[in-house]
Amino acid sequence: MYNIIKAQMYQLIRENATYYIFLGGLGALLFLYISLSDSNIEIAEVTGSELLVQGTSSMVLMFVAMLFTVRICGGDMGDKTINHEMLTGISRAKIYGGRIVVSAISALIVYILFAVTPIAVFTVINGWGYTAPVKEAFIRLGLQIFPYLRLVFFFASLTFITMQPAAIILVSFVLMLVEGLFDLIVTEVLERSDKILYPFLGIIAMDGVNVYNMTYGYIDGEDVEVLKNGLSTGTIVSIAVPSVIFGIIFLIAGYCIFRKKDMK
Repeated sequence: MYNIIKAQMYQLIRENATYYIFLGGLGALLFLYISLSDSNIEIAEVTGSELLVQGTSSMVLMFVAMLFTVRICGGDMGDKTINHEMLTGISRAKIYGGRIVVSAISALIVYILFAVTPIAVFTVINGWGYTAPVKEAFIRLGLQIFPYLRLVFFFASLTFITMQPAAIILVSFVLMLVEGLFDLIVTEVLERSDKILYPFLGIIAMDGVNVYNMTYGYIDGEDVEVLKNGLSTGTIVSIAVPSVIFGIIFLIAGYCIFRKKDMK
């Protein structure tokens, strides 16, 4: 499996598509920051803690990670590279596992670059601020990785199952619309908190880490917006535990089907 991981990492570094995806994701993130400026938020003055609670990177993270995952797990299906690997005696378990590992590694790199780095940059420029304690940042950023990887494993397993990488891109858009519809029904029609959706819907769980739960505090002689309450233990459990369970289910299901799939 090490050779599969090594080959896929080498391929990622050398492919132009890797850098196009990164640039596209960066452009999308900058667009979201510009949108914040248009909503009475001076993005140039935002502190690290203020950016943390805005949660601007969730959708960008999902799409960038999805594109990398589909490329890693399905990019070699069209040119029969996977078939050649099996003909050389490499087991399907190693082929599957190696690509899953590389998908997870690339997803974590994307997370660091698109979720963690902007917060660090704004902290260096404008300071951390008073919006949320530093401890809360570690909890939120660490917790968000769980539903994030759950989505990555979902896209990876689905790519191996369908063997149609292009279709997975369409699936991601449909998934976003469906989860948005469920969120609208729960919050607007049923007038319930969307927290009940965290265990079941990955994108909603990612957004749940960035809950708008703000109040005002009097700090250094002025009223500033601050986080009212940190994430509760119940919320943390409802996001982390189901993400691990569903992530494992997706991986097992994907392998079980890929192991018996006819490779034409």
